Amino acid sequence: MEVLADISDLLVDALPPPTPAADAATPLGFLDDLMPSDVNDLPPPVYAQDEQVEIDDEDDDDGVEHVAEPPYIPEIAQWSSDDDFEEVEEEETKSKNSKGRKKRRIAEIIDEEDLEEDTILARNEEQARAKLFKADETPTSFGRTEDGRVCLNPLPDGTIPTGAVGAADAPVLVDDYISSKLKPHQVKGIRFLWSHISSGPKGFGCILADFMGLGKTLQVITTVHSFLNVMTVYDDDTSSEYAKYNTALILAPAICVRNWESEFTKWLSARQLARLQLTTLEADKSISDRLNAILSWHNLGGVMVMGYEMYRNIVLQATGEEKTRGKTTPDLQRRMKDALACLCAPGPDLIVLDEGHRIRDAKSKLVKALSHVETRRRIILTGYPIQNHMKEYWTMVNFARPNYLGTLQEFKNRFVDPIENGQFEDSSAVDIVLSRKRTFILTKELSTLVLRRDAGYLHRQLPAKHEFVLLCKLSPLQSS
Repeated sequence: MEVLADISDLLVDALPPPTPAADAATPLGFLDDLMPSDVNDLPPPVYAQDEQVEIDDEDDDDGVEHVAEPPYIPEIAQWSSDDDFEEVEEEETKSKNSKGRKKRRIAEIIDEEDLEEDTILARNEEQARAKLFKADETPTSFGRTEDGRVCLNPLPDGTIPTGAVGAADAPVLVDDYISSKLKPHQVKGIRFLWSHISSGPKGFGCILADFMGLGKTLQVITTVHSFLNVMTVYDDDTSSEYAKYNTALILAPAICVRNWESEFTKWLSARQLARLQLTTLEADKSISDRLNAILSWHNLGGVMVMGYEMYRNIVLQATGEEKTRGKTTPDLQRRMKDALACLCAPGPDLIVLDEGHRIRDAKSKLVKALSHVETRRRIILTGYPIQNHMKEYWTMVNFARPNYLGTLQEFKNRFVDPIENGQFEDSSAVDIVLSRKRTFILTKELSTLVLRRDAGYLHRQLPAKHEFVLLCKLSPLQSS
């Protein structure tokens, strides 16, 4: 059964609107004690009608996907205890069996303490990071210098840290020209990205899933520019300064590579662009030229933009998972191994995936190539934060934050099965309630590493729309 709604949309259906005094940071633990009586007044979920949805699956015969009929939702009596809940479940089981419908049975949901060790570690790391950064608590109007520069790491009270260069509390300031162009929601997004890639000694990954038109590209350019301009000092008596980070890699569809180059040119001055050393790798270059460009970028530092297909081919050919086209020489093989080290292990200091939903298939060659990446600072950009299949969503999140959602089997047990089990035509009331509960829990767990803003941010910034109707008299030629 395919999940066709955005998780954030399902959340709206899952719970009644909060009161103005509701605390948005309600601990996740309260859901574990959620009783059926607490969700009795939930509005019925919105299910897709029987329609055809365009998909791009090459293996599909007709190119369309048929959505199931909305499920029958039985009337739910007032629940006040676990006994009442069990009675309803037992009664509905008898009802379904009497109609010849076999009730679906899914495995019991794994307790958090029974998850894999790597999963528990990843979840604990994110909880510790999230405590140090809460984007909603620092107004975007705060954390600016007197000349208007945006600070990416303001203190909780909105003031700018005063640490010396190289210190943990040294301020990270956005370039003054870019700062003047940023909108409030973009400032929030950049601070969100920064809070992940700058946390801890190795950083973390995240997903920016803004609606189209909200400026994801500008937010990433600002983050990358600030990232590569962070300075630190040598551990000696000279206190000489040097760049803390050197390389950033942006992977995008081949058709978007030139667009990224144009956006960097648009938002950065010629001097800044020269210091950033932007390199674009395109398909018209020979394999030797590509390898030389990669090695030069890694040695000199800067930003490299390249297409997904080129990245996949270079990595898989270097690892021997794919045959090299044409004649290979020992020198070429050596340089391919060197390029692999530049792209994957240890790889760049920061990697950005544009159109990140391209990595939805866990068995694809692209995902296989990306599995060699060692850097933990990973940013995924997408305007489509959830795919038709929840397993595809797991693949994207698992790259940004490995192990956070657990193994695929754990994710299937904890979320896919219970959520999809409540969306069939003959799903019982119990199935539907459990589906909504698990949807809410999944949304809550992802809220700190997935930033999603809808078109409402655009509507509030655009001027009012005015329509004018002009009546024009036809010319003689038009009249004839």
